[in-house]
Amino acid sequence: MEKSLRKKLLKNEDVSEGAILFAPLFSKNTYLIDKDGEIVHSWKGSYPPSNSAYLLEDGTLLRTCSPGILANKNIRSTATGFYVQKISREGKIIWNFRYSNKRHRLHHDVCPLPNGNILMLVYEKKTAKEAIAAGREPESIKDGFLLSERIIEVKPTIPYGGEIVWSWDLWNHLVQDHDSAKKNFGNVSEHPELLDINFSTNNKPDWVHLNSIDYDAQNDQILVSSRTLSEIWVIDHSTTKKESSAHAGGKSGKGGDILYRWGNPQVYGRGKQNDQQLFGQHDAQWIGKGLPGEGNILIYNNGDGRPKKEYSSIEEIALPIKKSAYLIENGKAYGPKKPKWYFSGKKEDHFYSQHISGVQRLENGNTLICVGGKGYFFEINSKGEKVWDYQNTFCDENIYEKNLVEVKNYTTSKPGKSSREKEAVFNFRRYSVEKKAKLFTN
Repeated sequence: MEKSLRKKLLKNEDVSEGAILFAPLFSKNTYLIDKDGEIVHSWKGSYPPSNSAYLLEDGTLLRTCSPGILANKNIRSTATGFYVQKISREGKIIWNFRYSNKRHRLHHDVCPLPNGNILMLVYEKKTAKEAIAAGREPESIKDGFLLSERIIEVKPTIPYGGEIVWSWDLWNHLVQDHDSAKKNFGNVSEHPELLDINFSTNNKPDWVHLNSIDYDAQNDQILVSSRTLSEIWVIDHSTTKKESSAHAGGKSGKGGDILYRWGNPQVYGRGKQNDQQLFGQHDAQWIGKGLPGEGNILIYNNGDGRPKKEYSSIEEIALPIKKSAYLIENGKAYGPKKPKWYFSGKKEDHFYSQHISGVQRLENGNTLICVGGKGYFFEINSKGEKVWDYQNTFCDENIYEKNLVEVKNYTTSKPGKSSREKEAVFNFRRYSVEKKAKLFTN
């Protein structure tokens, strides 16, 4: 049974207007709230989220969900998905898409495209034999397999299923300097456009762990975030299916190779530990057209493993672009050296979530922050002053307890106290007053 846990609400005159959409991790419901914390609308679901939810232009809810970790016993992780659904304002499922089999499973995030298609993150299971053939060091394969990453673009078929019209596979863009007799052999530092298959921070099957996906329509590019590598990547979406698996083609001329990366240059052999700037980040996104910081990238930097003290921060970076190309000097890491804007609160008031979480730039220049593990939202103005906050109050105790058991018994997550409180929220999105008024008032 779902019940309220606690409430907290701060407001002042600088708070932005609009409504915030969020799907509590331990609930089957999705909520749209106003600045007073009141529910504007809600949708009842069949399963908990896995993990993101978005409001489409016509008021339809786009929501990921899963019966649980064990819904696909071949691929188990704390963030595994099962379905992507479109749900009407009245709560009717108008589209249901499933992508879960022995080799593949949806996870974390999706991104609606202007053409009505949807980008989805997918785990792709590789056997130990396949991984070793690709140049992975055998001793680092602890569980007999690896989880690689795939992105699919799905054209929905109403009311069920869809056509995969485009895809990108990380497995086609690897490099390794371990074994010259295996595939992908090369000098890692000479190939920042490729991922070193042997760079790992955990020796777990889920060695990359993409956790967010965003799309830039103007340049037809995709932005993803790798939590375990503490990097963000930009790739070209203008490629054909064939070009996306190659090293040439598309508007960039580089096929499906990584066009830009930032956060941890150690991963591609062009930095040291003190050059690392991201630590288990989430929700990397381009700041939208017309918003302060337009074209920059905004990131919730969780701070998991940050030296000296773990705390979260918000990073806004300006991209090093010239004539549509991302600039990088020979032997150097991608810039910038420092964020254009940074926020972590005062030293005595740091916020922290070990994982999940999100951020969003608003029309008035304010920034909305989701401290995901705690289910706590707050808004700051351009001076870094807190002008609004909200504490999620919804949790189904049965779902929470079931998740604790599944994570402990059926995943490789560290034992001990959960880093997600009962109020946990993966992410959120705020929508304008105009959209709220148009869609949710009679």
